[in-house]
Amino acid sequence: MRGEKPPARVFVYDEPNIKNIRRTKMTNTLTVDQIEQLAVQLPLQEQIRILARLTQGLSECLSAELDSETRERKEYAQRVEAFLKMSDERAAETISAGDSAEDIRQLRDERVSRL
Repeated sequence: MRGEKPPARVFVYDEPNIKNIRRTKMTNTLTVDQIEQLAVQLPLQEQIRILARLTQGLSECLSAELDSETRERKEYAQRVEAFLKMSDERAAETISAGDSAEDIRQLRDERVSRL
């Protein structure tokens, strides 16, 4: 029987509490309060297992979120760097264009003085 999962553990719950737990009509799921009511009926070891699974899941979610945030920050830094580089190039063009404008003025002044 290799590869088969062992049968799931079945817990016997306190019958009066089960009758009070109703699935919500809209989502057909249990509420957090209802899940908590069921969880407190579990043996301590099983409660610890649930807590460990929840903790692992939350840790993975947070890690993925932090990775995403880090990636977004790197992308933003790259965009800022590209913008600054473009600004520097544009400034260099403007300075050389300013020199060209000055050259044009000098040529014009020379022509005017010749006339």
